[in-house]
Amino acid sequence: MQVNGQRYALPAPGRPVVGFCMDGTSQDYIDAAIQAGCMPNWKGILGDPEALSFAAFVQRNAQAQLSRGTHALVTSAYPTFTNPNNVGIMTGLPPSQHGISGNYYVDDEDKPVIMTSAKLIRANSIFAALARAGVKVTIITVKDKLKTLLSHELDPELVRSGNVRCISVENLSRANTESLGVELGFDAGSSQSFETALNYAASVSKDLSEGRRAPDPYHPHASSYAIRLGTRLALDAMRNEPQGRSLFYITTTDYIQHAHPPGEPEANALMQELDQAIGQLHKAGAIVGMTADHGMNDKSGFNGEPRVVYLSDELQTRCGLVDGKTARVILPITDPYVAHHAALGGCGFVKLFKNASAGAQPDLQHIMKTLRDIPGIYTVVGAQDAAKAFDLPIDRIGDFVVFGDSQTALGSSRTFHAPQLEEAMNQRRQGGKFRLRSHGSMDEATVPMFVNRALNPEVARKLTTGKGRNWDLYAILLNGIHPDATPATY
Repeated sequence: MQVNGQRYALPAPGRPVVGFCMDGTSQDYIDAAIQAGCMPNWKGILGDPEALSFAAFVQRNAQAQLSRGTHALVTSAYPTFTNPNNVGIMTGLPPSQHGISGNYYVDDEDKPVIMTSAKLIRANSIFAALARAGVKVTIITVKDKLKTLLSHELDPELVRSGNVRCISVENLSRANTESLGVELGFDAGSSQSFETALNYAASVSKDLSEGRRAPDPYHPHASSYAIRLGTRLALDAMRNEPQGRSLFYITTTDYIQHAHPPGEPEANALMQELDQAIGQLHKAGAIVGMTADHGMNDKSGFNGEPRVVYLSDELQTRCGLVDGKTARVILPITDPYVAHHAALGGCGFVKLFKNASAGAQPDLQHIMKTLRDIPGIYTVVGAQDAAKAFDLPIDRIGDFVVFGDSQTALGSSRTFHAPQLEEAMNQRRQGGKFRLRSHGSMDEATVPMFVNRALNPEVARKLTTGKGRNWDLYAILLNGIHPDATPATY
């Protein structure tokens, strides 16, 4: 099968391919959980019971055995947000080719456009192509906004064929009698469909939320539910269709990572949930991979106050540009889930209006230099240079791109973000404390890549020399497994 110029092998009969995208998970989360004893399966598959970190594994990797798994650090797509990276994994391509540069962009009429429509995607879906080739494909996400994008090319006829289902935990949390059976892929025409699906959902969430519904996206166990549901559906597929070809994509939410740094009990519990899923699937014989869409950094000062550069305010004060009149500031992290991040991230796009200053064009180089001099700004890059350096779609990033440093978030105006910060604080405040943790900058681009099998030399060399990208996940899982690899026993 060929998609976007890349050939993909089909999953082997009876051996599901399961990919996890752990939203907001840098290697620090893995290391802290290993040190806390929460990831015995991860350690066992990698075959180094003494390894407590990626660095320790690399030291042993030169003599990797064919009965061991693979672990490396790879680079995510820029900017380091959810949409560009999940669409990258779905297409196997960078944003410059698939077209999704964030949650928002500015169109040709200088208006902000939300990027949750699959119509904005400029490449083909690996998942849809596999389903058309007869593979049973299951996509599970926490948020509905991502389900819309990941449903790209999943036309009604393909869905009716039974070869694909795209499930949102958010929708399961509020599903009615007509939609729950359809969402989980049970026979919609059966009178028992809803009750069967409801009981199935309840059995997954029995210790994760109250009642018989799935947890909502702000529930601390929403990601755990997605992991458990995907794992159970994969194990069911192996049991019910022992010779079937199937592929799973399970992508979580980063609510825990926004609220808790590596090593806190809540973060370790989520990593333990992932580890248990990996262990179950590995022992059943599945091919399992894991990566992340981006990392996460603390962006608050010593006093707990968020460290933010408000771009609209700075452009008006320093350059005389008024947001919405002579320029447009777009924060590509912006989405309806403001309690995660208060719409404050590490990247911003700025577009200058053509009719600014009564026909006079603003001095682009002067504006960029002015912003670069502000403490907390890491760099400001013109659109052409940014598109080339960061593999971005040039028509969807404005006139220039602003990146904050690792400890600073970017906003539009202080007034705009005040209520969103208050909502985030009210949602996440624990013991009277709140710290802004967010992503989007260049410093959240390094993420883990884990596979429970040894890889062929070419793919292994790419990963171990720093050339791996997270959008290679399914190229690795479908094409990159060493032909003589055997499952680790531990």
